[in-house]
Order: sequence, then C-alpha cells, then structure tokens
Amino acid sequence: ITASSLAVVGVDGTPISGVAPPTGIGIHAPIHRLCSQATVVLHTHQPWTTALAMHDDLHLAPISQTSLQFTDRVVYDERYEGLADLDEGERLAKVLGQAEVMFLRHHGILVAGRELGAAIDDLYMLEKAAQLQVLATPLGPLTPIGAETIERTRAQFAEGMIEWGRMHWAALLRMVELEQPDFRD
Repeated sequence: ITASSLAVVGVDGTPISGVAPPTGIGIHAPIHRLCSQATVVLHTHQPWTTALAMHDDLHLAPISQTSLQFTDRVVYDERYEGLADLDEGERLAKVLGQAEVMFLRHHGILVAGRELGAAIDDLYMLEKAAQLQVLATPLGPLTPIGAETIERTRAQFAEGMIEWGRMHWAALLRMVELEQPDFRD
C-alpha cells in the first residue's frame, strides 16, 4: 500500500479519487460527518475483537490492565444488518455518538479519534485486550478488577494516552520507512 493507492472520499460519500468499496464509504463517510471526535476512523475485522463481537455476552470486561484503557470509552452496536450503505453508516454514527470505540455485533471493531497515532494505538491495544479476554474465558469465570483500581488506572491512562499514541505511531512509521521506503508515494 502506498499513499497514492488510497482512495479519497468526501464526507457525503462521493468518491474524489481512487476506488473505495461502497461498504467502506457507507461506514466511514457518515461517521466522519456526524461524529465530531472522528477525525480518524479505523474499522477492522481483526480476529480477537471480532471473536468478542460474536460472543453472546458482547462486552470488554475489566479483567486486564490493557482492558482498563477502554473503561467508559466503548459502545456496542447489537444490530448486524448486512453490508453497510450510507443509511447503515448514519445509524452506526448515532450508536457511536461521542464514544471512541465501538464493537459491531458479528462484524468487527471501529475506533474513532482526533489523531491518527492515538487511534492506531487504541486499535492495537483493543485487539490485545480482546485477545486476553477470549483466551481467559474458557478457563472459567473471569475475575474483574475492583472499581477503585479501575478508576485510579483510568485516570493514569488518561494522562498519557495521546502522547503514547504519538510515540507508538512514530515508531510504526520508522519501521515502515525501513521496510517499504516508497510508502509515501
């Protein structure tokens, strides 16, 4: 993938350049238009978050330090209605509201953010949190972390998340520059 291979689409869903799948336009355009925090919208079907989205008890449990990064930041869309069009994207935007993370039942995950680095860091850490939960679930009842510890840890995460995301993104860019120096073309 290079910069020139990416599609550019208006927030109304009109293609500007390149080729984008209609379902991608259907999800991304309305969320960019209707959700003020959604400067960046990342939507994936990663295995661990998608596995969690297929589970009957669809929620990210406060059972690991990693999952605590998402305390009070996640919403859940319980309705899967097939491939997305602009109407479905508008419905998803309403479910997302001002949240930054949305699990989509039977579908995948969506992360919205004001900065690319923070959004990519959220996407990465969310996959890790889901992986831990999916791996721990068959072992028996999950042991939640206490409310006081959740609140303290959430405040600690809030202090550094944007900067951590920036550093993580900078490191990823350095790796790509070494492995694929023409990615900006």
